[in-house]
Amino acid sequence: MRLGAVYFLLFIAIGSCPTRAQQPAWQQKMEESMKESRRAAANGEAEIFKIGSGAPWAPGTYVYNNSPRPFCYAFAIPGEWNAVRNRPGVFSSKDGRSTVGVTFLPPRRLEGVEGSTLVERARNYAVRQLERELRQPLANIELVPFESARPGTWQLKAAPIAARDGRTMPFPLYVIVDFSPHTVAEINAMGIEDPMQLARQIIEGLKTTVEPACYLADLERLYKFMYER
Repeated sequence: MRLGAVYFLLFIAIGSCPTRAQQPAWQQKMEESMKESRRAAANGEAEIFKIGSGAPWAPGTYVYNNSPRPFCYAFAIPGEWNAVRNRPGVFSSKDGRSTVGVTFLPPRRLEGVEGSTLVERARNYAVRQLERELRQPLANIELVPFESARPGTWQLKAAPIAARDGRTMPFPLYVIVDFSPHTVAEINAMGIEDPMQLARQIIEGLKTTVEPACYLADLERLYKFMYER
């Protein structure tokens, strides 16, 4: 996945800079990345950074989408994760045994879904999608508050589900984060020892904005961190 960015922002950031030969390495790398990211902006794709260690950045997989149409977003997943091909917002562990998803549902994605609020529509949309993917109806469905650093966070719960081999499995973690009026975020995790703790860590750094500048300042700090050491 690649960063979505807006052309006039790039002009402000780099249009008045010195010649390329005079630019610091981080700025050259950021400019090169922006060329490709502009082409991907229409698809809402994001740029991914994997950071091992070093202050001020905690080790993890950092994701930025700087296209304000319809909104920008950023989040970090502790640990090293790989983007799953053709599944935007879904990541797998190095050994392929664990997956985590962070996806967004703006109002246009929820048109026609029943519910009086964006969260209710997201809940009903999620149930419909999960029943299709799991090939079975969900039972004992409830939406309960989820304790996290951000108010307006909910957990979708349901009865245990039947696996394809006949075993019964606990319903996977599924969290909905309210960013009304422009979106809700979905966080789900499978194959992880403590999925609730991972979700809380993601929520701590999860953010959205409709400001034109998006998170370009964060990206500048990241590029400086990676290429000025």
